[in-house]
Amino acid sequence: MPASSSVHMLYHVPDRVSAIRELRRVVAAGGTCIAVTNGDAHTRSLRVLVEHAVGRETPGWQMRPATHAFTAENASAQLAAAFESVTCVRPAGMPHVITPRSCRAAPAITA
Repeated sequence: MPASSSVHMLYHVPDRVSAIRELRRVVAAGGTCIAVTNGDAHTRSLRVLVEHAVGRETPGWQMRPATHAFTAENASAQLAAAFESVTCVRPAGMPHVITPRSCRAAPAITA
């Protein structure tokens, strides 16, 4: 297939390495995979409020962000294990996390 997408789902997958390899497997050489995720700061203000409220009853408790495993800041390294090049596109006004390059699928991975 010429393209695949994973929109806000890779941080839910327990075996991301296998999931990313599968995305690569189904994309034809020269195709594109679009992986959408949040940045580390996503919902930070909400986490601060929740930690403050819960902290009254449970001092030191911290809310672990659901998306920490696959963020805009660490996704490129994970995707680069299966894809030849990775481009990070951020909303207008947000700094790039990685230097943009052409996003093209690498030759198929064989197991």
